[in-house]
Amino acid sequence: MKKSRLDLPHIKLLIAHGVANGRTQREIAQELGTSQPAISRIIRHADFLALIRKEENRLFLHVKKELQRIKNDPKFLAEFQRALEKELLNFKGWFYSVIGRSFLDIRFISFFL
Repeated sequence: MKKSRLDLPHIKLLIAHGVANGRTQREIAQELGTSQPAISRIIRHADFLALIRKEENRLFLHVKKELQRIKNDPKFLAEFQRALEKELLNFKGWFYSVIGRSFLDIRFISFFL
């Protein structure tokens, strides 16, 4: 029996990526020039789930290695700390500009209740 191009590992990864990003089977099928039922059959197949697990494990190992590398890099840690402090200040500014005033009003009113 002739294998479909949909059975190729890189095509299955494209399908998995689409599903993981919330795309519908119909959208994925249109992009790949096939039907929604064909995509459904691939997704339900056991080797598709095995491929996803394999890719998840590969990704987790890669992330673990990168986190270890980052953890041991003092320059990166200093840059990360500066970026985190900047984002925290941005969040505080946003919080007080959007929510802070009404939040403070509620606290003030509830003080007298």
